[in-house]
Amino acid sequence: MDTYHGVLYLPLISLLAGISAGSLGTLCLFPLRAAQTLADAVPWGMLAGKVGKLFPPVLVGFFATGAYMTSDVWTWDVIAYAIGAAVALRFASSTPR
Repeated sequence: MDTYHGVLYLPLISLLAGISAGSLGTLCLFPLRAAQTLADAVPWGMLAGKVGKLFPPVLVGFFATGAYMTSDVWTWDVIAYAIGAAVALRFASSTPR
């Protein structure tokens, strides 16, 4: 297995980590909202705060692996053309005639 195929699975791991963190953060909000006292709310708030710290590394991992795969297999011109076409289509459909 070459490096590309090894890196191919890392975005999936980043995606699953992001979904897991988002789900855990959402699940923390239900008992946090139902808490009657500050003592009931503090553990859930602390856990939600710790889960929020997972998102920046997940985003960096997701971008870094995508950037590596783009540099290895494709060229950045393809990405630039795709983004340019998407922006052009977006603004072309939203301008009044």
